[in-house]
Amino acid sequence: MTFGSLAFLLFDFALLQLALGLVLERRSPAATWFWLLVLFFAPIVGLPLYLLVGRAPVRRTVRRHGQRLRAQRAALRTLAQRVDASYEREALFSFEPLANLVVGVGGSAPRTGHRVHWIQDGPALVERMSAALRGASRYAYFETYIYEDGDAGRALREELLAAARRGVEVRILCDAVGSSGLSSDYFAAIETHGGRVEWFAPLRFWKKRRRPDLRNHRKVLVVDGRESFVGGFNISDEYVRGDRPRRPWRDTHAHIQGPAALDLEALFLESWAIATGEVVDAHAAEAALQNLAAGDGGERGCAVQVLAGGPEEDWPRLELAYLAGIHAARARLDIATPYFVPSESVCSALAGAALRGVRVRLLLPAPEANDVRLVSWASRSYYADMLDAGVRIFEYGPRMHHAKTLVADGLLSFIGTANLDMRSLRLNYEIATLVYDPAAAAELEESFEGDLRSAREMTTADLAAWSRFQRLRNGLARLLSPLL
Repeated sequence: MTFGSLAFLLFDFALLQLALGLVLERRSPAATWFWLLVLFFAPIVGLPLYLLVGRAPVRRTVRRHGQRLRAQRAALRTLAQRVDASYEREALFSFEPLANLVVGVGGSAPRTGHRVHWIQDGPALVERMSAALRGASRYAYFETYIYEDGDAGRALREELLAAARRGVEVRILCDAVGSSGLSSDYFAAIETHGGRVEWFAPLRFWKKRRRPDLRNHRKVLVVDGRESFVGGFNISDEYVRGDRPRRPWRDTHAHIQGPAALDLEALFLESWAIATGEVVDAHAAEAALQNLAAGDGGERGCAVQVLAGGPEEDWPRLELAYLAGIHAARARLDIATPYFVPSESVCSALAGAALRGVRVRLLLPAPEANDVRLVSWASRSYYADMLDAGVRIFEYGPRMHHAKTLVADGLLSFIGTANLDMRSLRLNYEIATLVYDPAAAAELEESFEGDLRSAREMTTADLAAWSRFQRLRNGLARLLSPLL
């Protein structure tokens, strides 16, 4: 046997082993077939591509520290429940099954005692976060996907530095890919004054067996266990003044005051453990929580739940929660997402909601405004089925619409970092917040209506006008959905 024949035989054996592993993994049939076809019909390209982005996530870090992390999260939940020992089921309205599911897959219990403010303007968010940091007396934990050096980045860096100088415990966690434009010494002054700065999953292929495409997409700020921020905004001047010739991006963030800050703190510390291997004891913020008024004048305030998802989870938590929210809607459902590449389950849920009489509206960025044109093409391949079922689709054109929100029946508001695509709902480290409150939902619905005035509704006539090339392009983009 020649050396070439032996090498070819070993290569075939390696492909067969990978194929057997693929079949044994808990993947969707579509994803399994995609990778099998790529490996066997284009092995020279398919093998390295699979090794980079196709392998099943390695569930090591969380399991290694799992017992301590679970105990810590349980302690924080117990602490928060002392402030609000029971919640009124009426606060959940028709969404009690959704709330139960969130708890069942590992999210927080629904608790009242919150004030929630929606923020849809970049400068306003920077100012609110800066004000919270100026008021920090004990600790500030900050986690983001993209952090860029610009007006917004420098403003927040100065506030984080000022907090560290006051003796506040400052921890910053940036995704190593999303924030790759920062120099290694960008936060050096903060570290000099005792702050901790870490990078999530640096691309060190020789050191770690973590897939390079599994990123930390969470965007969270927690201050003193009493107030928190979560949503779609990254720290970039695209949101503040726009870069290039475009207008600032349109996004939505939530400023939450109340015990949900403890749940977000626990999730930050889990991210920290995954990134560093270091398990940090949570703060006991009981005094701060007991002094926090439950809304203006001491009323009950909003009921809030927090749920995180990631590749190390046994269940696609966020997808299950999204599906439960869609199934629970009875009258109207408004969804905004920048990247719409849904699973079959989500497609069926949306179609089923429309077919049972729910008014379903999707708000997506137009292809010319989307920063990832390939995703817009893939999104358009789903339009025909959605329109046939009665789902209304609007394309927002003035600027990139990056908000990730769901509002159902004027009662439930769902906001977080996850897009309505398979990567966000099953692979990336994401986070979502569920708010059960008519006033909060009404405010988000009003904002959605305002966005629709700057959007164009898509019709079957629009789809019929697409050329054969456009339809083929959209279909080919959809075939790449396991990678998007």
